[in-house]
Amino acid sequence: MRTTRLLYPTPIRGREGLLFSMVFGIAVIIFLWVVKPFDIDEQDYSFAEISIFGLISFLVFAISHTLIPALHEDIYPEQRWTVYHQIFYYLLLSFIIATLNGLYINVRNDLSFSWSNYGLIIRQTLIVGVIAISLIVFFSYSLRLRRFSHESSLFSTIASEAPRQDQSSLNITSDLKSEDVKLTKAQFLFAKSSGNYVELYSKSGEVQVLRLSLKDLESQLTHHPHLLRCHRSYMVNLQHITEVDGNAQGLRLSMRSSKHVVLVSRKYLNDFKSAMQQK
Repeated sequence: MRTTRLLYPTPIRGREGLLFSMVFGIAVIIFLWVVKPFDIDEQDYSFAEISIFGLISFLVFAISHTLIPALHEDIYPEQRWTVYHQIFYYLLLSFIIATLNGLYINVRNDLSFSWSNYGLIIRQTLIVGVIAISLIVFFSYSLRLRRFSHESSLFSTIASEAPRQDQSSLNITSDLKSEDVKLTKAQFLFAKSSGNYVELYSKSGEVQVLRLSLKDLESQLTHHPHLLRCHRSYMVNLQHITEVDGNAQGLRLSMRSSKHVVLVSRKYLNDFKSAMQQK
């Protein structure tokens, strides 16, 4: 399951993404007010006027981290997201922010648009951004890779153990009664969220698509300790894990009788570790 691609966590989304956007916007305001780069001090910007720069940064990040993922769940494909995608993503946001900041400066100072001035702003942004963003992303990648490679080694023996053939029944109720599913716990491999549906993978290789959220599925199976939510998009049967691998995205699980890889995100890592130790 090892891969040479520099896989990297996709941009955070939802409430965490909104919180990150707010913190970033506030950090921009504090930086500009304290350091006063780009002749801000000479142009006599008030705190309110400086705050507009922070507001612009917040809105750009909030849209990219919350609104866009909400409109298109797979806009940032986790299985293919790499270090280079992350660098390009943040450079693109920097480009958008620099453009909007430039427009704001023109309006604030009653200046007409100039391609030369605009080009200068973009060049300054990209020159500083490429170096800073690349260093931060690669440093983060190195730390995360080291951490999750170590975490995965702790489960090598546990994961390789033969599964118990638990024949207790699972009754899964779909939003559409005609799609209700009954199977044994031993047949359940994992479930994957797909928009308003859940793809249910069984040991036989069958894939059933149910109109159901993963959160609702989790609530139905909460009394089965070996069936665990491990990611915003995955729920897994711990008894069918054959290998645990780690990269900068987190842990990756190989499943018995399947070529699919199940992901374990940072949010669910402690729950996963605890459940695996009791497996």
